[in-house]
Amino acid sequence: MILALIRAILLLAMRRQQPRTLIYTSQVIHLPVPYDSADIITQFIKNTAIQGKHKGAAVINHGSHDHPLTLFEEPIDHALSLFNVAWNVQKCCGCAQTISAPFYCCVECEFYLHVWCVELPKELPHPGHPQHTLFLSKTARAGKCKGCNLFASTLLYGCEECDFYLDCKCASLPRVIKHEGHDKHTLALRPTSFSGCISCSASLTISFECLGCKFNLCVRCTILLRTVRHKYDKHPFTLTYSPRPYRTDDDFCEICEEGIDSNRWFYHCGECDQYLHKDCILPVDQFSNMVYHHLWKPINSRKHPHRLIRVGPYPNASCSLCKRSIADSGHYLCPPCDFYLCDSCEEKEIEGEI
Repeated sequence: MILALIRAILLLAMRRQQPRTLIYTSQVIHLPVPYDSADIITQFIKNTAIQGKHKGAAVINHGSHDHPLTLFEEPIDHALSLFNVAWNVQKCCGCAQTISAPFYCCVECEFYLHVWCVELPKELPHPGHPQHTLFLSKTARAGKCKGCNLFASTLLYGCEECDFYLDCKCASLPRVIKHEGHDKHTLALRPTSFSGCISCSASLTISFECLGCKFNLCVRCTILLRTVRHKYDKHPFTLTYSPRPYRTDDDFCEICEEGIDSNRWFYHCGECDQYLHKDCILPVDQFSNMVYHHLWKPINSRKHPHRLIRVGPYPNASCSLCKRSIADSGHYLCPPCDFYLCDSCEEKEIEGEI
């Protein structure tokens, strides 16, 4: 009896020491969420975090920043620099969501991290890339997420061998969901098995799928809100799944005035019989997950039309001008164009040599 009790105590202690990650059992997440639940992504990240790892730590060192980070339990009120006002960087530099207490901060650099982003696990098995474990990269770099196809700057989960990366938001998505757009069966997150998203036709690397029905949904369409509002209509628009028998060929989007495709999801106001393309009412910004703090200050190059940001070493990369490898050194990058500029060429630009 005593030995059995000791074994039980030891087993309980071992379980308490293990990192707690999100486990979905009988309680399946139901989507889409109503308009007042836009912080669902934040909740997913909280559930993925190793809860309590830094609880009570007033000052920590974190690989994502060169300076110590201080814990703030309440919002801090200090004037933003002109640079920060221009780039709207009062966001978490990990998940790019609006910063809220509690959070860690380097006041000197105006660098913020939610507590739950600090507590994200270093390793994460993920169903979207089952062949390898994903590792958390904390160094500043710009990478394109294979989930949402948007660029992110910090806290990327990646497999360098396969050049597969997920931002912390997509990495924290639930593994199984129920969605009104396919209410027959649950949808599981996995590598895409067949053609594009049923909602927007986007080509996919990972998606939420029902294999039996050959139904798959991209990450961005999966987390669309159930209702949205527009300043030209006093009623909310509701996410509508095609096809709809009451539609006619004369239906058009109130924003762009282009026709509504009955094979794509759209937003509809039943009271006023008005339609909106989902990409018109909720436009996609390729850089919405990028956070430009002062260490990422953009520069202009005479050799490229877009602004470049400072990033760390990038595997298999070479300077777009001199063609020399920059895989082991910092450089400047235009993420959407894959334009790379090494430090040597950047200095030559400043001196007018190129």
